Amino acid sequence: MKFAIFQGEKTIAELVARLFPGSSRAPAKRKQATDALLSANPHLSDLSQVAPGTKVVVPETAMPYDPAEVTTVTPSEPATRNSVVLFHHLDSLKTSVPAAASATVANANATLTLLQRAEVQQAATKDPKLAQQVASITQRTNARIQAAQTLQAQFAESLGPLQATLMKSVQP
Repeated sequence: MKFAIFQGEKTIAELVARLFPGSSRAPAKRKQATDALLSANPHLSDLSQVAPGTKVVVPETAMPYDPAEVTTVTPSEPATRNSVVLFHHLDSLKTSVPAAASATVANANATLTLLQRAEVQQAATKDPKLAQQVASITQRTNARIQAAQTLQAQFAESLGPLQATLMKSVQP
């Protein structure tokens, strides 16, 4: 894994220019390097929150990096190896958590659609117990949608700081 040290750049373009010095001559490759850098380091989306000295993962791109700015880490200690493994598992969580939340919301919306069908509503008007059950299921389903959306938002908010903490545990 390759790392660089954040030096307090004010924009992501400045950081990309330092790490990938040829990027100014290749706009398409610069965009690819920028996208890859942000994908590997979500905490860089707000550089005002990144302290100088923070480790930055340098992703593999078509754009060559500046070897003077990058350190390659080979995990040798168990703690370092575990941090690197955890860091890579976060990448899979970036897609699986939103997918799970989306599936939960889709299933809940399907339930709400069924409950709103005319025949269900007609039956509920004729049977007070059924009306109570429909109302209860609707309330629980709406709460499930809200919980899934809240958990997804909390995950997204904590991902950057979690990656930053893990990177600090890996010694370049």
